[in-house]
Amino acid sequence: MNIFQKDSNKAELEKYKQLYLEELEVKKSSANTLDKTKERLAGVSTKRGMDKQQDRSCLSILTRRPVLESPCVGNFNNTLVLNGNLTPRANVLLSTSIPCPSNNSMETYLTKMQWELRKNITTELEKTVAEFKSGSYRVSPLGSTVESNLYQDLLLKTSQEYVHILKEKKYDLKDK
Repeated sequence: MNIFQKDSNKAELEKYKQLYLEELEVKKSSANTLDKTKERLAGVSTKRGMDKQQDRSCLSILTRRPVLESPCVGNFNNTLVLNGNLTPRANVLLSTSIPCPSNNSMETYLTKMQWELRKNITTELEKTVAEFKSGSYRVSPLGSTVESNLYQDLLLKTSQEYVHILKEKKYDLKDK
């Protein structure tokens, strides 16, 4: 072999060594990324499993346990609501007359409803806090009848909206 070919082979060998080392680095980096992703996936899967188990236990409690009705339902003049004294008055059983195609779809529906309810409650609370901070519904120490009527109107409106939403959800559930 001549010197030119030896130098050419040596250069090519160095080139392949460099490419091999770069490939090793890429593989090592990819393996580390894959390991981290697997760890995160395992953590999320564990959390999802625990949440699913908790949802199942809550669902089983809801189907077995009676609902307690407030003593002041429909009575907006009752001061027990304002004082926070809500003691159970009577047991009302949950209706199970609506057929449920499967537990999984019911769990999905209940999870969705719970999420929407939390979102709506949070939104309404934020609006109410903003209204109270702005002074729109500030109650005087003497308890003005105009402000009292505003509060009762707000309660009536809110309860009517809630009943309307429940009716819509009931019909949506029947359609499924």
